Order: sequence, then C-alpha cells, then structure tokens
Amino acid sequence: MRVALIGCTVNPRVGGMGRALYDHAVALAEAGQEVTVYALDTPHLKSLVHIGKAAWGARFDPSLDAYDVVHLHLPFFGVAERVVLEMLKQVQHDRKLVATYHMDAIGTGLKKIYFNWWYRHRFKKVLAACDAIAVTSRAYAHDSQLSRAGVNVEKCEEILLRVDTDVFNPETAQGHTRAQECGIFEGEGCLSQAESLSQENSASEPLIKTMSYLLFVGALDRAHYFKGVSLLLQALAQTRDAKLVIVGKGELLSQYEKEAAQLGIADRVHFTGGVTDEELARWYAGARALVLPSTDRSEAFGIVLIEAMACGTPVIASDLPGVRAVVERVHGGVLVPAGIASLASRARNDTLSSAMQAMWQHPWSTEERAALAARTAAMYGRATLADQLMRWYTSVHVPSR
Repeated sequence: MRVALIGCTVNPRVGGMGRALYDHAVALAEAGQEVTVYALDTPHLKSLVHIGKAAWGARFDPSLDAYDVVHLHLPFFGVAERVVLEMLKQVQHDRKLVATYHMDAIGTGLKKIYFNWWYRHRFKKVLAACDAIAVTSRAYAHDSQLSRAGVNVEKCEEILLRVDTDVFNPETAQGHTRAQECGIFEGEGCLSQAESLSQENSASEPLIKTMSYLLFVGALDRAHYFKGVSLLLQALAQTRDAKLVIVGKGELLSQYEKEAAQLGIADRVHFTGGVTDEELARWYAGARALVLPSTDRSEAFGIVLIEAMACGTPVIASDLPGVRAVVERVHGGVLVPAGIASLASRARNDTLSSAMQAMWQHPWSTEERAALAARTAAMYGRATLADQLMRWYTSVHVPSR
C-alpha cells in the first residue's frame, strides 16, 4: 500500500504530532508499506509562506495522486485546505483521505484570533472531505473542536500515541548515576536526601539512591506557553527540600532561569538544555517523578508521560481530559487541577506543591516502578501500531466525491 503521511513536523521530539507522524512512518515502513512523509521539515512539502507550524501555498512533491491513502494529521493550518483541494481534483476517486485529530489549537493574541477563525470557517470543510477520522484520545475529543463540529467521536478510530520501548524502558535507561547527573546541585551528592529515605523503605534503597530530583521535560518556547513552567517553579518554591531538573530548550530558557533566581530556588533547579533520547531515558529513570503542570487544553495527550512511565517513573500531571486518560489507563501517578488564571494560581500551586512534596518524601518502590513500566509498555508500546493503521485504512469506505 502507498501511504502519504502529512503533518506539520515529523520530529519525534516536537510534541505529540511529531511523535505520531514519526511513529506511523516507521511502523508502516517496517511492515513493508511504501511511505512518504510530507512535513515542514521534509523536502516533499514546499510552501510560499511558512509561519510557525502553518504554511500557505503548499506544493506536494511527488503529487498526492501517487498514493492509495493520504493520512492528514490535524490541525495543520493552510496545508489541510490544500490537501482537500488536491484530493477533490483527482481524476481517480478511489484514493482514501483520512485524518487524525490531535488537539485544539488555542494560542494567545493574534494566533488565538486566527485559530478561532479557522475553526469557524475552514475546519468543517476539511472534515467533510475526509473519508474517516481518528483521534489520539476519545476522552479529549469528546470536549474538543472535533465534537463541536458535529463529529461522532465514538465512531472515530482511537489511535493512541506510542512510545519506543527499545529506548524508554527501565533496563536501557539504567546507568543514570553518572557523575555530572548525581552532582548537579552544588554542594550535594545524589545520596544526600536518599539516605534518610532509604531507612524508611529499605526495599527501594537501590533505586532511591539515583532519585535526587523531580523532572520536567518540554519545549521552553512561546509556542508551548501552556506547559506551565512558571507555575512549576512557583510550586517548587513551596516544596521543602525538593530538587528539579528541567530538560528542554527554547527562547524562554533564560526567562525561566531568572524566575528561579527571583523565587530563591536557583540552587534547587538545574536546566539541561536539549538532550538525546538515550540521555532523556536516563533522566526519566533517575527521577522520583515527572511533573507535567500544563495549564490548558492545548495539552491533549502528553507524550512525555508515556516516555516517563515506560521507564518506570510515576507522574504528576494536570487533570485535563486527554492527559487524565493517559495516566489513568496505567495507574501512572497523581492528577492535580489545571488552571491559568492568576487568582487560581495560588490554590493550584498549593495542590501541585502538595503532590510534589508527597512524591518527594514517599517515592515509589522498585517493584511499583517495574510494574508501571510493564503496564505502560503493554498499553503504549508501538508493536501493534502498523497492524492497527492497516486495519483502519483497509476498512475505510470511499464514497463518490
């Protein structure tokens, strides 16, 4: 089968859409299918105007009429409309156009105005041209723009985001006790807090000795304003003794460093910058918990959650529809209220700080972490992804256009 995958990025480190496009391409290719990826970071998709993750005047090389299935990942502003036009003008009408809806684009300022306009004037037309629709989370989709556009979410295929368990698993993520990672906080080794904790839970002692920090993983840029890094730093200031490692890069990194200094916690926060997947797996395995304090529905799934849980690391995450489903499916940790309003921030941070304090003082045992990794691999491993995609593509009926 010849398949075209179309999305804003195929970079697995740039959010859930990048991960999905990458995983779909790898899984289908390994299953023997002919796959071409059209993304803003591939040579097959060219555009006249490109702003952020949107593009206008798109050209597809090779043309989309070369495929049996065209699989569009939404939202993809500007390009989605172009895909529909290309499909409608094809002479042969047996080609399938399917779409996966990932998330509501919310944004701020001018982006918010444009996103709202697009959903009102373009979204339904794109959906109407699709022969079938998939979602990454029905829990999220039920209260999303997809549902408000009149789509019956229960009839959509649910294709979960996946994790590469060859990289993200407790075994390959071991060896975390490298000197630079144990001694990241000035004046302390990685056993300073762990030694007293290991007396309370001797069964966990070998694991606790590498768990000297809480962890955040995410892009530190304006496009990912909803990740809640500022709220996380405020919560850390209210959390006794806890240390925090922030993995990620972006133009807001220096701003967050200043915020940590202003809060008086600079000595308890370590910024790593960008890392490889192998390094990231070690950071996951060495953490007491991953914290994902996202502030609004722009967070639809949270790929870092399944990466962390696949390494056996529990999570503290915002109680948002898609995120909630990810955590609850494998009983992976604690959910805390999400919020962005300044008046609600203090109450929210009290809850977030309490969850961080509890996880810091009472880390999960080795056995609990191993069981979490096994549950996550069974639910979110990508071993069955190609089979699910092929069954879905084959089942899609193409009406006359």
